[in-house]
Amino acid sequence: MATTTTTTTTGGATGAALAGTNAASSSRKRSHAQMDDADNNGSANGLAVQADEQHAKKVLRRMYEQQRGDFTLSVRPDAASPPTTFECSSALLAGASSVFETLLFGSFAAPNLLAGPRSERVVHVSGHAPKHFELLLRFIHGEKVHFSLEESGKVYALADYYEVLSLCDYCVTAWRDDLTSSNCVSYFVLAREVGCEALEQVCLDSLTLLFSEVAERDPSLHALPADVLVDLVQRDSLMCAHEEEVLGALVKWYCTGTVHGVYASMEAMHAKRPALLAMLSAVRWDRVLSNGPTAWFPDREPHAPGDYWWAQVGRMWVKLRHLVADYFGVDREAVALNRGVRVYTEQEERAADV
Repeated sequence: MATTTTTTTTGGATGAALAGTNAASSSRKRSHAQMDDADNNGSANGLAVQADEQHAKKVLRRMYEQQRGDFTLSVRPDAASPPTTFECSSALLAGASSVFETLLFGSFAAPNLLAGPRSERVVHVSGHAPKHFELLLRFIHGEKVHFSLEESGKVYALADYYEVLSLCDYCVTAWRDDLTSSNCVSYFVLAREVGCEALEQVCLDSLTLLFSEVAERDPSLHALPADVLVDLVQRDSLMCAHEEEVLGALVKWYCTGTVHGVYASMEAMHAKRPALLAMLSAVRWDRVLSNGPTAWFPDREPHAPGDYWWAQVGRMWVKLRHLVADYFGVDREAVALNRGVRVYTEQEERAADV
């Protein structure tokens, strides 16, 4: 858009009046320091003003309405879906996004894209849901947009792709405010999916400082990537009341399926087994055996020199087996004894083998 500068010349009595005013002002005693403090954007006797945010939004909206027919943006999620079109302003989109600037005016733009007939000014994009694209366009044009936390990952990924970074910042702020020990793993998985390093680091910090709470409360613990859990159990900074809590978290991660409270399939546990062995090797077994009474071992005495070390290992293993049996509501020994009395389902049989 061309910028026009208008110069106004003051003459006659008005000029004389202004001259008289300036003469009177110059007669006042003013130090050089006071003169230097005057706003550099105007004269010593002028006014320094700036449009407020509301005014800027109003101008932006009028500009969008005037140039709305600049070009058409055609959006489709995939090649098989029908496109959804949006009438857009090339100036606004290019100003908000360097990616749009390249598509419209840069090396990737079609020759004479915006100079041709209106019917031919079409930019095609694919791989994005039109409803999310509409949210992005409305945000760029200064409108308030609403979307659920479930949709926020898609919106963030879209804004990140087109480098509308202010919208990305709003999403990250909302995620941080909503983060708890009950959804920490879910947000970590989301952060990895959309490539948000800031959210990923916040989740890692929460997992480290609230490990026991997350293991107990987050139903998505099973979805925590194996490499992350291996790294966590090796950290000196991992916060837990007792080393047995680490054991409990590993068992829960290994055994739990995608549905809360339901054990994993044999295939899923088989895929996790190599990682589980790496995690178990990182457990500080000396601290497990030397602890006094805990929730896991209410009657245990602290390990003392001369005690039969393997006897404590055996008792700990029995306790661990009982923990797993309580978690799934079925025990292998009970299944073996009662198999002649009742028929167990396939799920109960597999749970008993855990």
